[in-house]
Amino acid sequence: MKYYVMIAGFSYTPKNKLEAAYQEMIEQIDRTIFKETDLEEMKVWFQNKVQELNSRFPRCKPLEIGINSHKDYFSMYPRYIHFNWYLSKDTENSI
Repeated sequence: MKYYVMIAGFSYTPKNKLEAAYQEMIEQIDRTIFKETDLEEMKVWFQNKVQELNSRFPRCKPLEIGINSHKDYFSMYPRYIHFNWYLSKDTENSI
């Protein structure tokens, strides 16, 4: 079974309430481990959560999601906060 760990990276200070709420959401799920089978569900959850935040703060410029896929990880990012899901190196003996 393959496992992924999510690690967030923050490049800038939030400029508005939407970005602050997004940063808080990411901090809550930072460094979580989940199964490869849950990867698609996590992507959908993330996209829905960003849409929810965009509608909660309509006066702010909406966050747009970008996704980059790589061999051992993939990245999702709107603007200044990005996070990567890395494939665990020792997947046979994990959890």
